[in-house]
Amino acid sequence: MSGATRDRRRAVVRGVAAALLALAAGVALARSAASGEAPGGGSVANPVLPGDTLAAAGPVASVPAHDDAPAALSGDTTSAYRLAGFADSAVFVRIVEGRRVGTIASTWGPDGAIESRLHLDSDPPERGSVARIACDGQGLWSAITIDSPEEHSTLQREGDRVVVRSGTRTDTLTLESGAVLYGPPVLLSLPVRRYDRSRGGEQRFPIFQLPGASGHASLTFRDRVTRQVGGLPLELSRFVLRLPNRDVALWTDAEGRIYLAVNEATRSGFARAGCESLFTALAAEAERPLAGRTVKGDWEGELQTPGPRLRLVLHVREEADTLAATLDSPDQLAFGLVVDRIAQSGDSLKLHMTRLGAGFAGVFDSSGAEVRGEWRQGPAALPLTLKRQSVTRVERRPQDPVPPYPYDTLEVAFENPRGPAHLAGTLTLPRGRGPFPAVLLITGSGQQDRNESIAGHRPFLVLADALTRRGIAVLRVDDRGTGGSTGEVEAATSEDFAGDVLAGVAFLKGHAGIDPALIGLIGHSEGGLIAPLAATRSRDVAFIVLMAGPGLAGHRLIPLQGERVARSMGVDEASIRFGRSINERMVALAMEPADSATIVARMHALSDSIKSVLPEAQKKALGNAPFLKDSQIRTFLTPWFQFFLRYDPAEALRHVTCPVLAINGSLDTQVPAAENLAVIQRELRAARNTDFKVVELPGLNHLFQTCKTGSVAEYHSIEETIAPVALATIGDWVVRHTARGPVRPAPPRRAPRR
Repeated sequence: MSGATRDRRRAVVRGVAAALLALAAGVALARSAASGEAPGGGSVANPVLPGDTLAAAGPVASVPAHDDAPAALSGDTTSAYRLAGFADSAVFVRIVEGRRVGTIASTWGPDGAIESRLHLDSDPPERGSVARIACDGQGLWSAITIDSPEEHSTLQREGDRVVVRSGTRTDTLTLESGAVLYGPPVLLSLPVRRYDRSRGGEQRFPIFQLPGASGHASLTFRDRVTRQVGGLPLELSRFVLRLPNRDVALWTDAEGRIYLAVNEATRSGFARAGCESLFTALAAEAERPLAGRTVKGDWEGELQTPGPRLRLVLHVREEADTLAATLDSPDQLAFGLVVDRIAQSGDSLKLHMTRLGAGFAGVFDSSGAEVRGEWRQGPAALPLTLKRQSVTRVERRPQDPVPPYPYDTLEVAFENPRGPAHLAGTLTLPRGRGPFPAVLLITGSGQQDRNESIAGHRPFLVLADALTRRGIAVLRVDDRGTGGSTGEVEAATSEDFAGDVLAGVAFLKGHAGIDPALIGLIGHSEGGLIAPLAATRSRDVAFIVLMAGPGLAGHRLIPLQGERVARSMGVDEASIRFGRSINERMVALAMEPADSATIVARMHALSDSIKSVLPEAQKKALGNAPFLKDSQIRTFLTPWFQFFLRYDPAEALRHVTCPVLAINGSLDTQVPAAENLAVIQRELRAARNTDFKVVELPGLNHLFQTCKTGSVAEYHSIEETIAPVALATIGDWVVRHTARGPVRPAPPRRAPRR
């Protein structure tokens, strides 16, 4: 596993993105409550934050309403499940991964009654399930029985409801108007017969899938082929049926009768008896990439969400004759996300990302320059068109230093025996006569590399260059489990990382080129929480600089952070207030004095209560899935997250007596400036610290970039890595304090260990 992949995975575990998931529900519910109607058919995309700023990254989206959404199938709503008036009897061969496994004998009478029997190939032959569908006087299905060796199930239609009985269990499901019945192979004729060929394109429709599940599907006409069947030419129409969990290619005759149904990804499906060779030939033909339609290269598209548009960039390469790919979501600061499976089959492209529970299925256009399809993630389904990028975009980062440097760069490593952790980094040393004052840079949350790489920027590289050019040695270090560093991560908290920092201070203190009396710390985001912790535990820390360091405890910061992020995305105030209330409830549950199992159960109950009051469109989109997944809920119980929720930075700040510079951007949405700087200033006064400075820098965001709104989505598009005013503020203060030697009015008062 690459360091970048490991960083993102651990950032998800340690980040606060799980708490912010609740904001999406709040947005949807508040809009519904404020307007008295469903919020446009969907919710705002879940806000996610960068790994180094107390949060995590990964594209997450909900289902919005779209003006350009595929049209519905033609026909009145009742015709969707009217079975009378069409007859077909056939034996279908069941094929799994290219191998015959049995037959399905189906009889569809003129009155609409259908019987379908599965027989499995074995010695002796084994009977599988039997499904019988009965119709009422109007030819609408009224009852279904399914018998299998394991159990007996019945489905009874009662208006817009279906009562499902299986063994001792009874469930009642909603039957959406116009829902197409989906089950035995012969039923695949239903959507084909309703398809409007004059309109063409992708046409959507609700389905009711046996043995009892609701969802949505779409049908697209692709082409016609003529093949020999039984010595006679037969013209077949090919459609693509897109189901919630797979795509199926259908070949039908002019009357709509099904001849083949193929899941091209698995070479599985059905073939009308006598057409097995046709199944093999068409499946193999479909798998061959069409001329000029290779997926190798770079592709870019935009997900249209009710919030900001989210860009996705797909990078596809060939490794050992197989395809491999990674995905970037620049607006969500997620890069190099691993695509677990990618396959090109004919003019179709499919990819799947297990960790995100996401995938894409699309079709090449005639030029091979676009792939049009749908992005699916959990219950969400969003249209996405990927366009080939003929020229790879080169990000302009004009502040990145370019060698040769006017200072020395050394690759170094040291140990934290109490971790234990092996830590690797880069030490930049001014040239000339030493020893020199030094600073150690501390990254934000999530396992970060020594440059604190984020959104295509390398802030610590830029900061180290600026300071070393002014005569300050700088040590920047890979976090545990990243780059050249090793050590326990999953059970570690900010206190453990403070130990790594002090090991770095000890390393600097023993270096011949460093003045041991002039070693300081500069921490960004969570690093600004760790720096005071370390300063209270060692007299070797001469000064600290807090860059967007939190003053508020985590349980207070998370709801505030969610509120500010949502506002920067343009969410209305009523939705923001409701979202904040949900975040506060989740945080309160996570902090209850109860065992983990009890907390998880209570969070699941809260998740169910949120889902119960969602607009109907969102409930249907979620289906049987919970509003919050178990893995998301359990994130609240990780050691890092529990520490972050409960730890109050004031505990250390009120014991810090060394010089302190605390800076923040006025447009920081993740560690809001006014609220956090006020606490830092108050606690330093309580510590009787006589040498501290608190500065709010106008117009800067959490990364100290000059910005417009402070939104996370801006980070990547801004060329500036750190505003010159921020570099000057830090540099001037550090140079001034190291030129006159350390100022320590009193020995540090050690903060109590938790």
